[in-house]
Amino acid sequence: MTVYLTTGSERIQSVETALNTFEVSHRYLCPELALICLEYLESQVCPSNVLSIYPWAVMFSNNNLSLEPSAPPLPEDDLGHVNPGFDPLSSATAFPSVSTARLAEHCEELLDREAEMLVHSEDFEELRDPALLHRILCRDTLQVSSEMMGEDGVRA
Repeated sequence: MTVYLTTGSERIQSVETALNTFEVSHRYLCPELALICLEYLESQVCPSNVLSIYPWAVMFSNNNLSLEPSAPPLPEDDLGHVNPGFDPLSSATAFPSVSTARLAEHCEELLDREAEMLVHSEDFEELRDPALLHRILCRDTLQVSSEMMGEDGVRA
């Protein structure tokens, strides 16, 4: 993030770096850098990492983390107005949540297509969030040969 703030450019080289950089850029209200991370993640989603990216994308698309500033509010003028043209959260709240929702949908499309392989993967066995498991297994578009395949994957 320091490189981005000083040079205006960021070169992301791994999914893990993109996830971590997004979290920091989200926390410090740097939506431009957040979008760079999301574009990188969307271009890198594949069967080997979708179960790492998807829970993260769902968490951020559901706005589980607050974008409220931690600083005290701006002082008001004599009429009780804060600079009416200034909204520090306008772009920060819109772009990351929309883009993370799009990333989650992209992951869901891949999960649907590769369901049989992914349900039997080690990464699937490591998913511990019941709501996330339900969200994946109860999709109408999930392409599995039988309902038992999903149940076998959860029990494993």
